[in-house]
Amino acid sequence: LMPSIIIFIVTSILASIILIPYGIVFEYEYEAKEYDFSQYLIYLISILISGSLVPAIIYLIGLRWSGNSDWRPTFATMFYINIILVVAMVPVVAIVAAASAETGAIYDISVLQHESLYTYMYYAIIVIISAWIVVLTVKAVKVVHSFGTLKSLAVIALSIVASQIVTSIFEFYHFGMG
Repeated sequence: LMPSIIIFIVTSILASIILIPYGIVFEYEYEAKEYDFSQYLIYLISILISGSLVPAIIYLIGLRWSGNSDWRPTFATMFYINIILVVAMVPVVAIVAAASAETGAIYDISVLQHESLYTYMYYAIIVIISAWIVVLTVKAVKVVHSFGTLKSLAVIALSIVASQIVTSIFEFYHFGMG
């Protein structure tokens, strides 16, 4: 369990820095608030909350629907899925480095705020990685709880909705947006 927790925390931090451009997600003007790290930390906390809630809710729903009664396999399996983010970081870093070099900036993910081929490439990678994560998550829920595909999809959908409600409330409280 501990290695999966470490993977979850490290990949969440790296993903929030490398994969998820804060400025794009929140329409944040990077130049105007270059040294404001408090909002970034709140956003990172939001990622960690959401990433922890999904396995917890998957476990609780699985338990309720006669799945595995041991929480450890659910958490370990769900946290290990985050290793995919390491794979995603390689092309994203290359895209941002190329876009930054073209604009004359040092590595700066905010260059993706402007419409360009690099921005489309970034979003294509995010879509592909997201689809891959969904497939692996379905397979993981199937294995951990011995559910079929549809039941696993239902568990995942419910966990994502519940997690998004909680993190939206958290973000609304801290950012003044939902």
